[in-house]
Amino acid sequence: MRTIKCEIAQPSALLADFVESFWMLQNLSDREHHIVVVPDGRVDIIFSLAPTETFQATLKGLDTELDRAVIAANTVFFAISFKLLGVEYLLRELVGNIRNRGMVLPSAFWGITPADLTDFDLFCTKASCHMLTLVKPTIDDRKRELFKLIYQANGTAKVQDLGLG
Repeated sequence: MRTIKCEIAQPSALLADFVESFWMLQNLSDREHHIVVVPDGRVDIIFSLAPTETFQATLKGLDTELDRAVIAANTVFFAISFKLLGVEYLLRELVGNIRNRGMVLPSAFWGITPADLTDFDLFCTKASCHMLTLVKPTIDDRKRELFKLIYQANGTAKVQDLGLG
């Protein structure tokens, strides 16, 4: 029997500059699982629900080192992974302020409640609708283009190659 369930969904084209993906991780077993968290260049909002914990939303900053975590028994995580442009324009946070750390967000952040962690597709739709209300037409197109080039290079471009050096 499979004890860990994982799903990933892509954002709509309207959010693609800001959101890398939505993801769900669920421990279906009655025992905890130890995992290694690898830095992935993203900032996440993770909504978690466990039988022994209070429903919680956490902003997890940009990690630069491996980390270890435990997924408690019968726990579910629904999350949004943001691109750097999304951190600035949707979360209104500076990446440097949240690097290698997390922070607990207010209860029912963005209107997400424990009931929303029962259907992954509906979670993605609800979160997307809220994020679309946060997108403003005043986004600096130079930043949008810069981040597009950075993500297309997949970590292989030098600053000089991007015309910034």
